[in-house]
Amino acid sequence: MGLNLLLQIPEVAYPDADDAGRGSPANALKDVRDHFAHKSPHIDSLTSTVNGKWRRMLTYLEHDVRGMDHLFGFMAEQEMGWDERKAAQGRRRG
Repeated sequence: MGLNLLLQIPEVAYPDADDAGRGSPANALKDVRDHFAHKSPHIDSLTSTVNGKWRRMLTYLEHDVRGMDHLFGFMAEQEMGWDERKAAQGRRRG
């Protein structure tokens, strides 16, 4: 199960779940690398097509980072709730 599927779980409630997981960073990096190798090594020389792929890749990676942060926050909250429930059960028993 990939990160984008985990972010689509309703309980996780990642606000940008529909946009997460869209893109192909490996292909975008290859296109940028090829452009630099064959045309010019300067970022200003990127064609609009390659520049668009680069920007979409950055958006994809941003979703990865923000989504992972959101998912870990969700997991930490669940863990705290679990610890509190276990502690409450222990107080009831004895």
